[in-house]
Amino acid sequence: HDELVEKDKKEEPIEKKIEKLPEDLQKAWDESQELIKKAQEDAQTAKDEVAELRKESLQKEISTIVEDMPRIASSPEDRKH
Repeated sequence: HDELVEKDKKEEPIEKKIEKLPEDLQKAWDESQELIKKAQEDAQTAKDEVAELRKESLQKEISTIVEDMPRIASSPEDRKH
């Protein structure tokens, strides 16, 4: 008999659980919103980094082309055409 009483003490009454449910749901919702926000921020950061890398490599390509232009323009093969 004592064991049963002990078990009841540990186990929260169902009414309490129901009362706490909205709180738990709200907490879970808030946490998920936080995670979503963080994921979006991380994605934006990643996008910015990729854009920056693309810009850098594009600038390198352009400067390489610009540097090569005089050589391309004065190459004998081009004059024949």
